[in-house]
Amino acid sequence: MKKTAAVIGAAGICLTAGLAPALAAGSVHHFHTTASPKTVKVGHNVTAKGTGAEKNTTYYCALTLYKKGVNIGQAGADLTSATQVKSNKKGAISCTRKVVSWHGSGKYSSYKCPVPKAQAKKGWHCAIAFADAATQGGKSVGIATFNAKK
Repeated sequence: MKKTAAVIGAAGICLTAGLAPALAAGSVHHFHTTASPKTVKVGHNVTAKGTGAEKNTTYYCALTLYKKGVNIGQAGADLTSATQVKSNKKGAISCTRKVVSWHGSGKYSSYKCPVPKAQAKKGWHCAIAFADAATQGGKSVGIATFNAKK
């Protein structure tokens, strides 16, 4: 089942999903995040785990599209997948989401997850993004990419 995803811009992230609006700002702390398994079929779960997040902090977690060099706030995200998770006292965080087929809207309406071959050749990936909800402007984020398959 395809789900239409909102394309989230700087203000749109905060207003529609509560995700951080300044994900590409220079003052943002990017913490180490990985996804497991690296290849996931639609309908199955993928788990993102991060270390170095702000301690005891609430984060938003959502499926998104990612391309190095593109402001994550401009990429499409499946806002129906957004949920809140909390990092522990050591700054570790985890989020599990069910992988679904979806596509962006507006400028990114042709971008999809699972990522088609032509889109993948341009450097696009499916991903899970963490953005802290505790600070205005989302000062702490993590992104874990994975390969989604139909």
